[in-house]
Amino acid sequence: MITNFSGKKYKDDKDLYFSKSSLYFEGQVYDYKYLGGVTSLLYIKVDSIKFHYNKLDKNDDFTGIYDSKNGIAIVIAIFDYPDIRDKVINSIDLPYVKTNSIDKKLFYKSLKFNDSSSLRPSGVYRNYLIKEEKKNKNKNFKRF
Repeated sequence: MITNFSGKKYKDDKDLYFSKSSLYFEGQVYDYKYLGGVTSLLYIKVDSIKFHYNKLDKNDDFTGIYDSKNGIAIVIAIFDYPDIRDKVINSIDLPYVKTNSIDKKLFYKSLKFNDSSSLRPSGVYRNYLIKEEKKNKNKNFKRF
């Protein structure tokens, strides 16, 4: 019963998120912070980004934050890259990523890793993104 309820709640939260935010971006992952399981914060040097709409309220979950001044996005992602738990990934092996909210996926491409994962609202990982916003006060982050 609990699993069924939390699965429904997660689906409802995800549907609500995608009804309020729509974007496309691509760029190179230059660093990451492993959060546990298959989830990480990805630090991405963005090559292009386009917001179709972004109607998130302050209390809404979000997928990531974007610093338009420096062209950097920090995203919560399912990232089950080989050797991620041991933090032995060379930065040259980190993937190029593309995403759009129509597919609701993040696509990874590198010599060692070609995969995709579902975009996910922050949920229990929200505090990691908020810490990044606070740590980088001089940056103008926009939540997405």
